Amino acid sequence: MAKTMDPAFFVAWRKRMGLTQAQFAAKSGDHLVTVKRWETGARKLPPHIGWIMAAIEHGLEPVGKEAMIEFAGNPREYIGGERRDLKENPDPDGPDGGWVYPRDVGPKPDDTTED
Repeated sequence: MAKTMDPAFFVAWRKRMGLTQAQFAAKSGDHLVTVKRWETGARKLPPHIGWIMAAIEHGLEPVGKEAMIEFAGNPREYIGGERRDLKENPDPDGPDGGWVYPRDVGPKPDDTTED
């Protein structure tokens, strides 16, 4: 059976670190409502939260922070840090999932390649 963190431990840790629920949500990239649900036990804390807590305790910043970009909408619209206009394909079940990529961008990356 998968394990989860005790919500009381999480709340005590967050308070010891001097973080509000909103501050933890911002640091972890989660929604405030999600953090509140973790703390009330309405939702299980995912295992990766322990890693985020350890990083916060040690003052670590996210890797790639300088490469992060602001975007709204579908993240596939952003290529190389710039927004590109995509045209919706009339066939959403087609090979590109309903999107036609601009000619200057090139072909869609192969999502099936394993690292």
